[in-house]
Amino acid sequence: MSDLFRDLLKKETPAMLDGFSDDDLTRTYSASELLRRITTQRSDNQEPAALFTDIDKTFYRIGKEDASRALYEKMETKGWPIIVVTGNDLAEVVSRIEKKELPAFHAIVGSVGTELWVLHQKNGELPQYEQDIFYDRLLKKSGFDRSGIVRSARAMINDFSRIHPEWKFDFQHPEKERQPGLSVDVTYQPFKVSFYFFAVS
Repeated sequence: MSDLFRDLLKKETPAMLDGFSDDDLTRTYSASELLRRITTQRSDNQEPAALFTDIDKTFYRIGKEDASRALYEKMETKGWPIIVVTGNDLAEVVSRIEKKELPAFHAIVGSVGTELWVLHQKNGELPQYEQDIFYDRLLKKSGFDRSGIVRSARAMINDFSRIHPEWKFDFQHPEKERQPGLSVDVTYQPFKVSFYFFAVS
């Protein structure tokens, strides 16, 4: 584990490191492109810098693909990693990378901040991402009660369907969230429950 990286974590979030070993962080970051770029910036006496961006209608916009490529190339020249923060999960982002619609971002903060993946390999090969196990365990340690949230959400959806049917308020994935009981397969979004609605004036 890079001493620089661990020192940074200790400085910013000392209490968060309790109960976690170096292995949790080493597995994710030691061979990552993200850490390599930050280390290079530090060795060049630069403050660490990165570009944080959403994807759709921010980094990527249909008809503006040349601008996206130019921005990516500019960040490559500067040596800045690009970290996307998106509502999409890893599978959706990687699918678009494999179709060459998006570049291989250096880190993906997906499912609205509930999962963190770090790039480990690219250069012509399919991108390989490692999940930040430290962050995942931290979320689990928080006591997030997805079943309770889904139960309350079902009641709220039923109320809105009765009082304001024109809102069409429902789960983003009703086929998964409305399974009998609460034994929902949450591997696709373990810390996220999403909804759709169509407001009317």
